[in-house]
Amino acid sequence: MRKLAVFFTALVLSLALLVTAGVRLLRSQTEVEVREVVFSGSRDAAHGLTVDLTATVQPWRLLAFDIRLPLAEGALAPETDFVYDPEFVWNYDWDRNLALTLRSFGMSVSSMDDVDLLDGSGVTVNTYGDDIDMTVAGDVAARTDPGTVRTEWVPLRNYMDAFTWTYAGSRLGVMETILANDAKLSRLFYLEVPENCCLQVRIAKTARGAVVNIQTGIVFDREETKVEPFESEKQSFISTAEGLSVDGLALTAQGDGGVWAYPSVRDSEGREQIDYALGPGLTFIPFRSENYNIDMEHVRVVYPTDEEPLRVTLDGGVVELVTRAGEDYALTAVDEESKEVLSRVTLFENVPAGTRLEVVEQDDLRLYVVDDGRFVLTKARRGVVLTGRLDTEREYAACGYTHTMLALISEDMTDLAWDGTRLAIAHGNYQEVAVYDAAGLLYHAFLDYSPIWNARHPLSTHGDAYPDRYKAHPMRVSFEN
Repeated sequence: MRKLAVFFTALVLSLALLVTAGVRLLRSQTEVEVREVVFSGSRDAAHGLTVDLTATVQPWRLLAFDIRLPLAEGALAPETDFVYDPEFVWNYDWDRNLALTLRSFGMSVSSMDDVDLLDGSGVTVNTYGDDIDMTVAGDVAARTDPGTVRTEWVPLRNYMDAFTWTYAGSRLGVMETILANDAKLSRLFYLEVPENCCLQVRIAKTARGAVVNIQTGIVFDREETKVEPFESEKQSFISTAEGLSVDGLALTAQGDGGVWAYPSVRDSEGREQIDYALGPGLTFIPFRSENYNIDMEHVRVVYPTDEEPLRVTLDGGVVELVTRAGEDYALTAVDEESKEVLSRVTLFENVPAGTRLEVVEQDDLRLYVVDDGRFVLTKARRGVVLTGRLDTEREYAACGYTHTMLALISEDMTDLAWDGTRLAIAHGNYQEVAVYDAAGLLYHAFLDYSPIWNARHPLSTHGDAYPDRYKAHPMRVSFEN
């Protein structure tokens, strides 16, 4: 027994030494090579700009490099730090700002054969949408015979007069809310249910009568009820029609003690469908408490307008409202504290209908870009500081992608820097950096990088490094003073 104990003690010590040596070996590898492919201009025009990257090594995402790369003259000299983090893969950087949005309709749930979703042991509440989804589904299920699939187009007017507004956390679905708040919001922005609006419901029942599939979706036409034989392998999905959605993230900004919002729902001809209790425009909705309880007595329309809202943002104590005014896009700036209008300027003229507006927010900077490549950079309290145009004609091939420079603009992956005269734009997935000033594009390059493995390194056969796509900004840029 004593010999056995000695053997196991030696085995444990040996394993500990191996693990320690392995970790020490992993941490000793810190060199990264960066290769620059210049598409336009010269790196000299980017002097003073530093690029920070986080690159992960495949196939294990817990191994990463933090790279700091000054764009100076001469050979590139990256400063690297090797990171071993077993929880690295879970480091999501999600935004928790509130958004004012419609409570959603549309769901698809299923179970194993003969496990009834509606018998009390299955799904009885639609956690991510309006409870009426389940109420209507339950009524349709009561009319569904065993061994059949029943599809009905149920008028929503039979169940509700108006849609429900609520607060939602960005990217995180419906947050815990107070029902009284939903009622207040729905009075402020009354949106009547159209007569032709139906909830399409499909219920599948097994021969024993168990509801094993529920699907719902909003549609704007009513069809005749369909009954088909039950086939578990034949269950197509219902898609929700467009036309009753509101971009709560774009039309809401959480501020100090309340939410700034200008929700809008328009028909195909551009007519507003919301009956505003206080009139349309940029509205401040104050809270009574930390539970987002609305102070109805002090809700006010700070900037009245019937122009179509496109974007509401807030930073640096300035609320910026972007609206479509005829064929132009206009920007109105409001002081968060005093609620006074600071300025109103035209961002873009002669914008065709259906044009997308991309916005990148960073600190007190806003970069507005439309489909034809025109961009406007604003800074809080200074208004427009730079205008220009991205190249929408030439296509660039790098990192396995072929794209125009418009692809470099996205909310999650684009990073900005501004030194008063130059704008730097970086996109982590494309691994590209561009620098502009008032004269136009100064520099555009692809930055490839990979570890320099020692031949004896245990990971030398897995030497590829990739952008950390689990981070909101895997590439960051900054101008050094």
